[in-house]
Amino acid sequence: MTFPRISLLIPTTSWNETVAFWERLLGRPADVNDGGTWAQFRSPDLSIALVADDPDVPSQQLAVKLAEGADFRDWTSDDGSDRVSTGGHEERLIVTDPSGNRVVLYRPLPANR
Repeated sequence: MTFPRISLLIPTTSWNETVAFWERLLGRPADVNDGGTWAQFRSPDLSIALVADDPDVPSQQLAVKLAEGADFRDWTSDDGSDRVSTGGHEERLIVTDPSGNRVVLYRPLPANR
């Protein structure tokens, strides 16, 4: 079986703020945005879809590798409550979008780059 497109569905309760968060994170506007219930960011292998007012869409989490030279400080809160942690192969920071969805931002440790 083949799948022409796979989408990760992410529920949202704060439409404008959540779309803005994902646009900032992905560095581009949504490919589709109906203004209140569906926004989609498309790529060849995976699409990320923001969905509002759909009780069948559970909370999801996504891991996003930071671009070379990107800094976690761009995503930490002003009060410093967000913490960078180190795993076996990466440094990571968990951020939360305005609707409460967790996103793991990570970058490989120098020995693994």
